[in-house]
Amino acid sequence: MMSIHRLFAVLFLLSAIGIFDGCDTVSTTGPDGNQPPETWLSGGPEPFDAISYRADLHWTGSDSDGDVVYYEYAVDDTTEWTRVIGGSSEFLFSCGEEPLFDTLTAASGADSVVERSGAFHSFWVRAVDNEGARDPSPAWICFNATTVLPWSRITQGPMQSGMSGTSVRIRWEGFDPDGTTGPIGYEYFYAVKSTMREVYGYEDATGVTREVWNSLDWNRVGADCTHVDLRNLTTGYGEDGGNRSMFFVRAVDEAGSVEQITEPYRNWIEWGVGRMPPQIVIHSNWMGTAMGSLQYTGIAFAGSRPRFAWTMNGSLDPWALDLDGFRYAYDAPEWTPSIGYDAGLTAFPPEGETFILEEIGHHVFYVEASFLPEGTEICEFSFDVYPSPAAETNIFLLNDFYVPGYPGQYPSPGSYVALWEDTLLAGFSRLPTRTPRMEEDTDPPIQRMAGASTVILTLDDWEFGTTMTAVWNDNNSNPIWSYADAGGNLFVVGFMPGWSFLPDRDMDLSGTEPEYAPCLDYSAYSACGGYLVWHQPHWPDLGPKTSLYNPVPHPLYEFCALETTWLDQGSDFLVSAEALHAGFPDLHIDTTRSTLLAAYPGLWNCEELTVRSDVGAVPLYAPVREEGGAAASRPNAVWIPSDGHRGHVVYMSMPLYFFPPGEAREVVETILEDLFGEVSRK
Repeated sequence: MMSIHRLFAVLFLLSAIGIFDGCDTVSTTGPDGNQPPETWLSGGPEPFDAISYRADLHWTGSDSDGDVVYYEYAVDDTTEWTRVIGGSSEFLFSCGEEPLFDTLTAASGADSVVERSGAFHSFWVRAVDNEGARDPSPAWICFNATTVLPWSRITQGPMQSGMSGTSVRIRWEGFDPDGTTGPIGYEYFYAVKSTMREVYGYEDATGVTREVWNSLDWNRVGADCTHVDLRNLTTGYGEDGGNRSMFFVRAVDEAGSVEQITEPYRNWIEWGVGRMPPQIVIHSNWMGTAMGSLQYTGIAFAGSRPRFAWTMNGSLDPWALDLDGFRYAYDAPEWTPSIGYDAGLTAFPPEGETFILEEIGHHVFYVEASFLPEGTEICEFSFDVYPSPAAETNIFLLNDFYVPGYPGQYPSPGSYVALWEDTLLAGFSRLPTRTPRMEEDTDPPIQRMAGASTVILTLDDWEFGTTMTAVWNDNNSNPIWSYADAGGNLFVVGFMPGWSFLPDRDMDLSGTEPEYAPCLDYSAYSACGGYLVWHQPHWPDLGPKTSLYNPVPHPLYEFCALETTWLDQGSDFLVSAEALHAGFPDLHIDTTRSTLLAAYPGLWNCEELTVRSDVGAVPLYAPVREEGGAAASRPNAVWIPSDGHRGHVVYMSMPLYFFPPGEAREVVETILEDLFGEVSRK
């Protein structure tokens, strides 16, 4: 194989030959004795150097018997010259599609290995004087222009090796590591596996090799095209899987280079296609999702204000049908609209309006869709409504702090409950404490919640599915949020409380894992930089990452005013908490209460919070991470005052067990009495 140095030498020789063969023949003097000007390259790459595909070149010229009035330059050959007035310009040199096969490794993680491509170029420039004479020996240079290849990823579509209906929408996005505006376009290709084998040489054993990748008959589109709808797909498995669908996408950068690293699911997918009946998917803000035959009974309290949003065939084929529109009904089939259907009607209540649950008992929310050619489909969202929270002062401690098997590090469930009952809540009227995992009963304690004016929910940092709140999320309906919306006060406290309220599986309605965003699910925690809560107003609770779906905000955003939480589990250790609101004491870690505190420089897993500014949230505490240090810029405890309908909410990401009991009691009493309006007998 020819070395790169010999290749450059050959190219230099060919370029030199091109100068003598392709340049104009200019006399050293004109008919009137005019001397031609001279030209020099005063700035640019070193000869035969490898440079960026965007290069600044500078030149100058002089004329011994006149003036230089402009310049002409040529790229790669001298058959065509371009006139330019100035002595410098930025040039964009093409780099070709084939990579140089030298890889660059960026930060660790997915998409960290990228490649460069390059192309050899020659550049000539010559001065032109006031008599029109041109420099007969233009200044010139040869160099190799290189670019980091762009890359893309599929953000919506069928799951790799999954299933879809006969029509799907596939979305993608692209990135150009060294570009100025991102990719200038994309190329995509679709085929069934039998075609891939017969026409393009695909083999299951070797997968999508670079040879296969570059042999595809790509369809090129502009940068503004980031999705394609595939319809009438071939169904069934076929001989040796020959009917399975395969889709590929790659980015094109401004240097003309195209993506070359292939990675299943990131920039190509394979899946099966079947004929599936249409379905309606209905989301609620805190009662979960109903879809087709997936039926369950949600839980709500009278006085709360549910919201519903829906789409057609959200799990499979949103674009397979000619949708006529939707209509909805509550309890009885008295439809809205009363005549016909409305394709734009995809949420209830309408934006800016509220729907308040008043009647206790069983209720059903209906959505019907009309579409061609199949006809109509109805989805039912069933839920039970319980009495509103108690008006008289009554505390209910719902303990989900349960870390058995670590004596000395964490309190036993019994000792933790005893701290609350005997010290922190002494003097308050309260219902019997409930510790569901200790009692092996994770059914929501609806009657106790309805009989309480304040629910205190204590949580640990264990994310496993046996936690009470995780089980409620898995069952789709979490009554905590309806309780607060119905006027009950809510005090959520513990290690990373938001952890327990994140959905177990944040899957896109099409069945596809959505694009990466911190944190998609529990397993993404260590890779998400410590962000445990997020909000996108166009994403329903279960996670479709596209504005095609209606906004149903995550409850932590809606009820606890959290936009995100921040935690570096390896280094963020709280040693004290500074009070940010009048009447609250500063808190100091009591190292005698846990061997954990003796082994580490403080209490870990205490989140910092980024809080919504539009709901009047009041910071209560900010963590201090080092002895004698300053408080963090973000709080770790906030109070969301009642809006006159909803109850008060306090969210605190530090369990009170690890502080001196006297300080902790003062905090609890201040929250209950001063913020919530509860009455104690002290």
